[in-house]
Amino acid sequence: MLGIVMSFIGLLILYVSTRLIPDRYAQFKPFAGIGYFVLIGTLVYSLFNGIFFYAEPGFKYHVRTITGQEKIVSDTGYNSYLFVRVNAW
Repeated sequence: MLGIVMSFIGLLILYVSTRLIPDRYAQFKPFAGIGYFVLIGTLVYSLFNGIFFYAEPGFKYHVRTITGQEKIVSDTGYNSYLFVRVNAW
């Protein structure tokens, strides 16, 4: 949800600074830079949430990756699952 909101805000900033006021683009160029920064941040945030998960202490996780590998994760901390599925038990 946060990624969608950040993407919308970044696109809105870029649209306003480049399309609605093109004759004043030089004046609002820093806002376009902020829009690009927000979009890149959104991309990084979304990729991080799609690749890694946080393993809670006391749980074991069955992880199936996009390459078809299946593994059991029992250590605490961030682990990768590459966009597919994690089951806690």
